[in-house]
Amino acid sequence: MDRIYYLNGTPLYMGYVTPEEYGAVGDGVADDSSALQSAVNEKGLILFSSEKTYKVTSTIRLSKDTILDLNGATILSTNKHLFFNFQADDTFTGYNGNGNITIRNGTIIGGALSFAHGKNIRLENVIFMNSLNDHFLEVAGCNDYVITGCQFIGMTDVQTSVYE
Repeated sequence: MDRIYYLNGTPLYMGYVTPEEYGAVGDGVADDSSALQSAVNEKGLILFSSEKTYKVTSTIRLSKDTILDLNGATILSTNKHLFFNFQADDTFTGYNGNGNITIRNGTIIGGALSFAHGKNIRLENVIFMNSLNDHFLEVAGCNDYVITGCQFIGMTDVQTSVYE
């Protein structure tokens, strides 16, 4: 079934998926890593459920042409590295890495985001909290990288404290 995604009443995108369609619970307790990776593998728009907390314990690999609209949801990462825009065996030159990636409208607690050699990367209206002994963002060799309306709050030293 085709679904239309609206932003402020304007139709923007046909055919989105939700993490729940792939088994995510969004209760902040169950590990939603596998479900979230499966949703991301579909590419396109992933629309999260507002007010939910998705617990992620492993790195999520983002492909090109992906929009994560957190829609007011929270991602709680217990892993230092939450999102990469590359797969383990990818090699890039110039700006031909996975690009056209947007993450917007929610809160990320814990893990860092890493982007390499991508073009057209957008972070919009995201609150980043308590990065786990790392940088909030790592950007290497990217073009057209835009951060707007984001907040960066706190850092947790995982070498001397426990993060749950």
